[in-house]
Amino acid sequence: MSVHAVAQTAPAAEQANAPQATQTVCQSKSTTYTINPDFADSYAWKVESGIMGTNYDYTESTTNTFTVDWLTEGNFDLKSQATKDGCKGPWSVVAVTVAPMPEMSNETETLCSFVTTEQEDKVTYSLPTTFVSTAGTNVTINKWIIKVDVPTGVTRFGIAIDAAGTEFTDASALQNDYFVNSNATSADVVYTITPYAGDCEGKPATYTVTVKPAVAAPSISW
Repeated sequence: MSVHAVAQTAPAAEQANAPQATQTVCQSKSTTYTINPDFADSYAWKVESGIMGTNYDYTESTTNTFTVDWLTEGNFDLKSQATKDGCKGPWSVVAVTVAPMPEMSNETETLCSFVTTEQEDKVTYSLPTTFVSTAGTNVTINKWIIKVDVPTGVTRFGIAIDAAGTEFTDASALQNDYFVNSNATSADVVYTITPYAGDCEGKPATYTVTVKPAVAAPSISW
């Protein structure tokens, strides 16, 4: 009598869980995940790869919604499992890539008031276009949202900047700015600049221009 081996396919619940979907999110952003339709009695949620409280943070949930705060860049697996009538189903997996958040350094510059064409002091600052993340990722900065605070007694000339902030894509945008300070002492013009890498908002930084008082024309007598 011969014996024949018959290959069997494991039930879906026992097979390896390939990602149901992939997602890219920005570092330091929160994302809420939802099971729709809500068909089970309860759900288990978890994030694998990385460390809770270091790479991500969340509150345990047994409902059909789950919110994760993505703290650092990296690749993580978000998983959910349904339980209905006391029976557990397979895990669903979303492969999440957390893109690094761009950063800038605070910078300063000191200028004379622009009152004569013989001394045309203008902003020389070039907005940074690259950033290397903590993990060593080269990040391209493609735009900046800029606000500016001009103190009393200082007049700023150059590019238009809205009070709520204006978007710029030219790294030399601020180099069109110059100032006249009618105060008796130096005064600081402060730009607050938020860099973006794609749609990922970065940490705001400041660029401070200290403007020296305008020098009056001498009075000549004889």
